[in-house]
Amino acid sequence: MLARCLAQLHNRLYRDRGIVSRHPQFLRRLRQFIQNLSDEDLSRHFPDPGAYLTALRDVGEALTVVRPLTPSFHPFDAISAEHLANDRLLLQLFVDHLPWISLVQTAEPTVLIGPRGCGKSMVFRYMGLRTHLTSPDAADVLRQLGFFGVYIGCASDLGNDLLWIAREQGRPERWADSITTYFNLVLARELLRSLAISAGVPGVASALGITDRARFEIAAHVQQQLTTELNVIRLQGMDPLQTCADLLDRLRLKLGNALLEEQSPGYQLPPTFIRDLCQRVIDVAPGFESFRIVFLLDDYTSHRLSRPIQQILNTVLWQRSHRKIVLVMAGVSCSRMTQGLY
Repeated sequence: MLARCLAQLHNRLYRDRGIVSRHPQFLRRLRQFIQNLSDEDLSRHFPDPGAYLTALRDVGEALTVVRPLTPSFHPFDAISAEHLANDRLLLQLFVDHLPWISLVQTAEPTVLIGPRGCGKSMVFRYMGLRTHLTSPDAADVLRQLGFFGVYIGCASDLGNDLLWIAREQGRPERWADSITTYFNLVLARELLRSLAISAGVPGVASALGITDRARFEIAAHVQQQLTTELNVIRLQGMDPLQTCADLLDRLRLKLGNALLEEQSPGYQLPPTFIRDLCQRVIDVAPGFESFRIVFLLDDYTSHRLSRPIQQILNTVLWQRSHRKIVLVMAGVSCSRMTQGLY
């Protein structure tokens, strides 16, 4: 029976070609051990219990598992605060008594300008609500920030897929509708992710009015705008906002590939898509009347987004509305101001 159990384990491992290629000697010795164990004349291979244990140890020694060392990480090794994946670490590093931070927490569109490395990305990450939701004091963060911050890293979320388009003159103008659609997908994805995480923090969800009904209505609005593209399957226990965010990210990836191959995606979103989505959020979650939705665009410069791309995206960014909907904050390094913001 023991030989039969070991044989089944061996066969299960043998089906995984990755394990076979990494540990061929172990599987060979294990197979030989099983054959010796299943022999009718056990005394030939294991005349005493010590021989059995010795053979077993010999098999075990053939399996060498090297555990990768956890790389040491120092905060100053990061190129930018955008690369700090640990939000708690960012909160610990942030100096929360900056005398000028109130200047960028105004109720108007804002451009934050400063030299490279002065901390613009750190401030933007700090003002993003998701950064604070890992803190035990997350319930009080809305009052401290004064708005619902949604962080967007232009380098990571936009630059890799949009910067290359402007290398050929006239190409951004030809694909302007797809570029604004891509931008809207990114903004909507990050907004929905922030809403989904906020819904899981009772104090924040209560202050904003993010109820179960509100979550489903927001998800339904997104699905109606992309009826032919989004096939949302609602399963019990799944967060509708996070599900929509994941689906929007898949659309973003498909659209990025289509742009790379210069193929039409077959659909487009209007420039007002994100504004209409924010309006819907306010309608179903009245707490957003008090806490305006803020999109924090980090490193919005020609180094990440060329002038033609920025001019196209500005139709999305600088929209006016009678509702307290979208406040845009853009971070620009003053070393690039000569060709930085358009």
